[in-house]
Amino acid sequence: MRRVVLALTAVVLLASCTGGDGDDTARPVPGARTGGTLTVGIGRPASIDPLDAYEPSGLLVARTMCDTLVELDPRTHRLRPGLAASWNVLDGGRQVSFRLRGSARFSDGSKVTAADVAFSLTRAASPSFAGRQAALLSAVSGWDDLQDEVGAPGKRSRLRLGGVRVVGAGAVEIAFSRPVGDAVALFTHPVTAPVSRAATERDPDGAGRRPVCAGPYRLTRAWSPADGTITLQRVNGYRGRPVYADRIEFRIGARSADVVVPTDVTATPAPGATRVSGPGPGVEYLALPTGTASPYRDRRVRRALDLATDRAVLVERTTPGRRAPARGFLPATIDGRACPEEVAAAADPEQARRLLRAAGIEPSGLPVRITVNDDGPNRAVADELARQWHDHLGLAVTVEVVAFDDLLARATGAAGIDGPVRVSWAAPYASADAHLAPLFAGGATTEANLGRWDDPEWDRLLDEDARTATDETDRVALYRRLALRLCDRLPSLPLTTSLAIADVRPDRVASTTGEWLDPLTGTPDLRRIWVRGGGSSP
Repeated sequence: MRRVVLALTAVVLLASCTGGDGDDTARPVPGARTGGTLTVGIGRPASIDPLDAYEPSGLLVARTMCDTLVELDPRTHRLRPGLAASWNVLDGGRQVSFRLRGSARFSDGSKVTAADVAFSLTRAASPSFAGRQAALLSAVSGWDDLQDEVGAPGKRSRLRLGGVRVVGAGAVEIAFSRPVGDAVALFTHPVTAPVSRAATERDPDGAGRRPVCAGPYRLTRAWSPADGTITLQRVNGYRGRPVYADRIEFRIGARSADVVVPTDVTATPAPGATRVSGPGPGVEYLALPTGTASPYRDRRVRRALDLATDRAVLVERTTPGRRAPARGFLPATIDGRACPEEVAAAADPEQARRLLRAAGIEPSGLPVRITVNDDGPNRAVADELARQWHDHLGLAVTVEVVAFDDLLARATGAAGIDGPVRVSWAAPYASADAHLAPLFAGGATTEANLGRWDDPEWDRLLDEDARTATDETDRVALYRRLALRLCDRLPSLPLTTSLAIADVRPDRVASTTGEWLDPLTGTPDLRRIWVRGGGSSP
């Protein structure tokens, strides 16, 4: 199924946090040098403007070039200062105040101010800008009013995002229309990265082709969608965490470079390159129609299908080297802990048959139709599930392949689905709430809850406890409880998790952290890669 992306939360949030300029807890490996040009092969970006970057190539350029108010530590998953030196969460997650780092500068040398932050958030959310990530800001107060700006000349709501208030040059307050447990984590995403108001207003049409943001690199020239390369140059005087290459040259469509993010993961790496992989942000599920008067409402039936699924064999026969067996409802980029004994890579056919018998169901009395859309290996996944369920349970399974729009219309229509449907889901940054709530909250009230799972206690725990928790330890534990409740009830079957892949040339470049891929995003951590033969120690 086409990946539906929605963002709101991360499992880590500090109610209050402070930090110094440019501090870094990760110590580089001995021998790391600064200097040189790092070459990177990527697909063609749709946009490199941080306020509008939405696909992998554009996001990689924007994340490398632009700093955000807050960062997530890739090792601990804890929030840490970025352009904001400190923050406070108030009113049970309904408001966040940021104090900007005094040394923060845009790539043109101008100071980052609260007015720039307010301008950038308004621009990103405005329908006149038509950014494809605007919905990520939908929880900010005033977002709905801003969407009404067309046809309402003179309205104050046209001028700014109402929930954003400038408090002097160095502080900004952001109010939300409802409690948001991940209020700070939202500001790790590039859509919230400040851009220079002055530079943007000087050239509003060209601002997206040469965004002036605050970060370690700047574009050497305005980008055009037809360009074959995108070159970033180190910013003199940058005071954030260390970066290593003097220049980063993105080569569009290149299969041979220091680092290549392959657009075709089935292709063999270029000579001299080594393929590396790590956890990706996506989880593939099989949504079950628990909201209908069907056998799937019986937890024993759902558990029997779970036990009849050999996830290791499923991966090996359909997506070897591209996905991994799922062990829980969250990807490792958010929480790598598995469900306790509930989701296993291997099947247990005998126990699965016992559960079906206990539910009073004969295999011949449970015809199963798996519906998938016609993308990628979806048909192969459904066919393998059909084979396993037939062999392990004796079920008569058919597979229906439809266009994505038809599948979504049927699943969200009045009648809903009447059999298992494959769903693939990923949040745009490490976000437990965004990964779980759209799929399992509120019965049929969320479009992505295709099985119409309805668990009032789960909803209460989410809305009243997890999203309003201000203590970090409590919040992490509450989101873990939400995931464990899903493990126990199995409203859908987690099948596989995505793998992030890159091809690297270890003879030419090295990682200062020992990891090529960012464990939070799955993309190459280009800021931490150094070029062998670089000029000096950092």
